[in-house]
Amino acid sequence: MSDTSLTYRTREGDRWDLLAYQHYGDASLFEPIIRENLDQLPTPGVFIPAGLLLRIPILEVDPVRGPETLPWR
Repeated sequence: MSDTSLTYRTREGDRWDLLAYQHYGDASLFEPIIRENLDQLPTPGVFIPAGLLLRIPILEVDPVRGPETLPWR
């Protein structure tokens, strides 16, 4: 595990928005997780296959402005 991401083994019923909420407290922050794992995703979709080992990027968050990794910031 690196200092820029965590690892997470997916389970049946996992969705990108639920992972974002679980790890960041904000369901709308799912895009950094998808971008970090594009190399191993079989097909894009809402549901994620069970058993994948995903990298969950650690986001730098400014309490006033929000995560610095968002493309529109």
